[in-house]
Amino acid sequence: SHWAAALQLPPDVRFEVRHKESSALAFAGGAGPGNKVSLPSAGVLFVGETFVLQALSSTLLKGAACEFVARSVAQEVELALERAVGDVSLSLRALDGRPLPAGIPFQVWHQQQQCVVCEGRTSLAASQVPCDPWFVNQGALYMGESYVLAVPAGHGWRATAASFVVGEAGLVQLDLAREEGRATLQLLNGKAGSGHWSELLPLPRDLLLMVRRAGEEERQGRVLRPELPEGAVRASVDVAAGGTVLLAHERYVLALQPSELVLAAAVELVLAG
Repeated sequence: SHWAAALQLPPDVRFEVRHKESSALAFAGGAGPGNKVSLPSAGVLFVGETFVLQALSSTLLKGAACEFVARSVAQEVELALERAVGDVSLSLRALDGRPLPAGIPFQVWHQQQQCVVCEGRTSLAASQVPCDPWFVNQGALYMGESYVLAVPAGHGWRATAASFVVGEAGLVQLDLAREEGRATLQLLNGKAGSGHWSELLPLPRDLLLMVRRAGEEERQGRVLRPELPEGAVRASVDVAAGGTVLLAHERYVLALQPSELVLAAAVELVLAG
């Protein structure tokens, strides 16, 4: 059965009963809180005649109709109704205002039924990207119903979600926060592996590194003074030890400052999601 079969209809659905052949209106009104109503026993329906029960379309419902022949005994006529569907534009944006990469996964599910109705991955790289959903599980966005747009944790992003009601929100925008990461920098003698006699010389202990985001000026970087073991020819350095917050999908420059003992050097670091 369809997951939406459990959704309640809006109360007091408006309907009409018309004589089929003449189109004359026999009765009109609302179906009440439970969408079940008894018609007057006299002067409305004539036995043996064919009538049309029609539910009127509304913001929440599609119109529907069925025929029935009036009988001389009590009878019940049942009309199946479908919820109206709506259209919502979905988009993602980074809280820091920087461009988003392509390929960010997202899902939309019905808030009450917890059924995923559409999902996908973004296809563009920009500061704000649209979500082009692929409907699954016989999914639909029904008017007046609450849904959740969500990006799961991972891929460089913190779990983020926002609820919305179809028909009330034309645009739903989700602001994403990047996950923080860590990175290790390997320091080694520039002659390592060359066979040169100096490849066994220990690294100077008084080294100075500057860590900055790519595109920023060097003075905006953070100072990193690695603590190296005595006599080490190779050392591992925690890049975040200097207080730099490393964010996923960002590029950083790690620059070794020149001194009397070492030449300047730099390497670029990219934190993948």
